[in-house]
Amino acid sequence: MRLYFILFLTLLFYGCNQKDSKLKIKSSDKVLLSAEINLNNKVERIIDSSFKIKNNDTSLVKVANYLIQKNAIKSISIKSYLKDNVLASNTSSTYDNTGNISESIFSSKNRKTIVKYDEYGNSTLTHSFNENDKLQTELKYNNTYDNSNLIKIEKLDKDGLIFETVEFKYDSSDNLIKKTTKGSSNMMNKEVFSYNKNNQKTKSIFFSSNSLQDSTLYYYDKDLLSKIETYSRNFKDEFDKNPSKIIYTYDEIDRLIEVKHIASFGSISRYYQYQYFDSMKNWYEKGNYDSAGNLIYLIKRKIILNKL
Repeated sequence: MRLYFILFLTLLFYGCNQKDSKLKIKSSDKVLLSAEINLNNKVERIIDSSFKIKNNDTSLVKVANYLIQKNAIKSISIKSYLKDNVLASNTSSTYDNTGNISESIFSSKNRKTIVKYDEYGNSTLTHSFNENDKLQTELKYNNTYDNSNLIKIEKLDKDGLIFETVEFKYDSSDNLIKKTTKGSSNMMNKEVFSYNKNNQKTKSIFFSSNSLQDSTLYYYDKDLLSKIETYSRNFKDEFDKNPSKIIYTYDEIDRLIEVKHIASFGSISRYYQYQYFDSMKNWYEKGNYDSAGNLIYLIKRKIILNKL
């Protein structure tokens, strides 16, 4: 069952373990990582504060506030800041009683975007307004389902004309095995996915206009994602001999403690480290380091429990 959370919502809850949750939708892109967040009935709110670090100067750039009820997200507020804590934008999202997103509103000084979703959490309507609240763009989405699996999206412009169609195909275990995107200019992209006996993704292949663009392999160790390798076309339209890699490292009790990105030429491009865990294996600090090992971005997490 396909679920399209917009990016800023998926980043935090990707791999979320929601015990006894009422969520009726699961992602067809099977969860790869061990849970970054473990919820129980005591979790009431999660606050992530993000800081940019440069030349020993630390500045707040984003605060994400997640309201949790009965192991499901009820609302999300994300505020982004400019220098000196000046508010740059605000994104608020609400969820229904099943834990699926129902509406999101992004607002900044010059723009506002409102997105509506259907009962399965997939976009149905997007309105974008300028600084004078005048409607600039309107996008509609016709979503077709088969037994709660999203099998087709038709994207329409403000005149009701279809400008893009996305089709999905699943296997008997509800794994997404093919995604085909067709545009109005005869453009066609295709993604093909493979899985192991545990329904873990093992391979994805991306084609553009029937030309292979990249191939990605997924490796596991004790059912935990350990490595991703991607072979891509370079600027010479040739495949790199060596893949780019993402390496995942866990501690002795299977907590994710490091994610390392390695370029195809072998150098580390960036890496992330997780620190300070609670009894449920939730991290409280996530650092982003550049290729030289300098801390450039830091997320500090606060998990608030109810008093009951």
